[in-house]
Amino acid sequence: MEIKFKPIEEEDLEILKHWRNDPEIKVNCNEWRDLNMQDQWVWFDSLTKNINCQMWAIEIEDKKKYRFSMEKEPTIIGACGIVKINWKNLHGEVSIYIGDKNYQGLGLGAKTLSLMEKWAWEDAGLRKLLGFVWEGNEKAANMFKSTGYRKVGYFSKHIWKKGKWTDVIIYEKILGGAC
Repeated sequence: MEIKFKPIEEEDLEILKHWRNDPEIKVNCNEWRDLNMQDQWVWFDSLTKNINCQMWAIEIEDKKKYRFSMEKEPTIIGACGIVKINWKNLHGEVSIYIGDKNYQGLGLGAKTLSLMEKWAWEDAGLRKLLGFVWEGNEKAANMFKSTGYRKVGYFSKHIWKKGKWTDVIIYEKILGGAC
């Protein structure tokens, strides 16, 4: 399955809100409250104003899905971005979620991360990406490890998740052989 990025558009906001409010996804996100459409509009408006953030919808055209359908348009399956970009020191933080449960567990997070690295290195000139993983999020930890990120540390008892203080593990990858 081939994935592509597209700019997040107004018509994507409802499904993105639905996914971000899904308890299985929200538990691994920074946001702790349920989002409403007003929250989505504020966030969407900020995307065009924040030069330190590049977000995309993740698009896929799954040929099996369309075999018996006239519909040929790609489907969005999640969102990703590089946030908190530091243009002086040329690094940013990775954010990925595959919201459509039909596409979770298929390695699409790793494919998404690879495309994000390509954009970061070739288009934005970034030299390093960081990933922050909440303790217990083995899928994200395995994704970072399998794509060449190294664990460089952690913040002890840093966030409140599932009724307890939780560690945040830090991963990094130097891009394109940058020194």
